Amino acid sequence: MWTKWVGGGGGGGGGRMSAVALQHEQFQVASLAKVERELKAMEQGLASRLSESITLTSELARLHELGRHAVDEEREVWESLRVVERTSSDFHDELEAHMKGCHALSLLAESLGPTPLPTLAPSPPPPSSSSSSSSSSSSS
Repeated sequence: MWTKWVGGGGGGGGGRMSAVALQHEQFQVASLAKVERELKAMEQGLASRLSESITLTSELARLHELGRHAVDEEREVWESLRVVERTSSDFHDELEAHMKGCHALSLLAESLGPTPLPTLAPSPPPPSSSSSSSSSSSSS
């Protein structure tokens, strides 16, 4: 088995390393570099997913607020419809009562028979007018 001199720099500390140990160290360095690249890719993926999650959470909150607003508006519409329904019902009841009253008056008029239309009596003369005016208005 052969050995390789591994320099330790200016401060010494160099030593010999066997070929197997060198291969093992190179394999470990390569493995660590690969793991480091994979971790960096995972970090980027996580950052991307986190950003997407924040965006989706924000959109969900916005949609939730819109939904609450829509529910409030729907409630207002239903309350308005109930008011319209009550008003319509009240109007219908009043109209029905009025129609019954008109019908009762019609029956009463029929039971009384035909009656001449009343004529308006001449209005009394004003106090400052002369007697000739009153006689002319009573003759007409």
